[in-house]
This record gives sequence, structure tokens and C-alpha cells, in this order.
Amino acid sequence: MEESRLKNIEEAITSLSQQMNQRFDQVDQRFEENSAEHSEFRQAIEEARKDREELWLLTVAEFRRFDQKFEDQGRYFEILLENQRSDMKLFRESFLGHSERLEDHEDRIARLEQSA
Repeated sequence: MEESRLKNIEEAITSLSQQMNQRFDQVDQRFEENSAEHSEFRQAIEEARKDREELWLLTVAEFRRFDQKFEDQGRYFEILLENQRSDMKLFRESFLGHSERLEDHEDRIARLEQSA
């Protein structure tokens, strides 16, 4: 009887040991799954960080390009204004020249009318 009792105890211990090993294997498997998920998560975060850095670099490059366009447009408008000033100066000079001729002509007409 004592032997049977010891055998039952040994079987119980063996059974519990096998159950514990199965549970530990399941825990190990969960750790591996979590580790894989964690690795995927870290990779996703790293990709997001790279994307953010690329976006920042693109934004800075776009700003510089916009700034360059703004400078180019400013130069273009300065050229237009200078051309406009030149045209206005020519117009003013020609208008003054014609005004003087008309005044001289009117003076001659007035003198002719007075002498007649």
C-alpha cells in the first residue's frame, strides 16, 4: 500500500511537472509573440520618425524654394517698376515738349491776332 501511495504521488508530481512545463512553454510562446509585436511596433515607430524627418526636410526645402521664388518675383517687380519709371519719364518729357510747342504756337497766334 505504501508503495502504491508513493507511486500515486510520483505520478501526480510527474503530471504536475508536465502541466507546469506546458504552461511555461505557453508563457515562452507569449513572450516571443509579444517580442515580435514589440519589434514590429518599434519598427513602425522608427519608420514614422524617418517619415517625419523626411517631411521636415521637404518642408524646409519647400520654404527655401518659396523664399527664392519670392526674391525672384521681387526682382521682377523691381524691373517692371524701373521700366514703368523710364516710360513715364519719356512720356513726361514728350508731353512737356509738346506743351511748350503748343504754348509757342498760341503765343504766335495771339500776336498775329493783335497785329492784324
